[in-house]
Amino acid sequence: MSAITIDRSVALQIYGALWFANASHWGGNKKIEEAIDLIQSVLEQPEQKPRREWRGLTEEELLPLLHSCDWRRMHLAVLCRAIEQALKEKNA
Repeated sequence: MSAITIDRSVALQIYGALWFANASHWGGNKKIEEAIDLIQSVLEQPEQKPRREWRGLTEEELLPLLHSCDWRRMHLAVLCRAIEQALKEKNA
């Protein structure tokens, strides 16, 4: 069985509907109670922010940084800062 993903607001609606139907009509159905408990445990967890996929620099983006360096006078730290800045801009 594969996992499904549902929106938190939808989960709240399902939880409410199952709880009401179980209390009103099904009179304590164990399978429904298990589903209610599962949804409740998920809803009690803090919401997670979606993670963005990190995008690295392509060769086409990196080569201009390397070619623009005056290697006789430049320190490696300066190149590292330039690469870091390019990555921040790309992933902003």
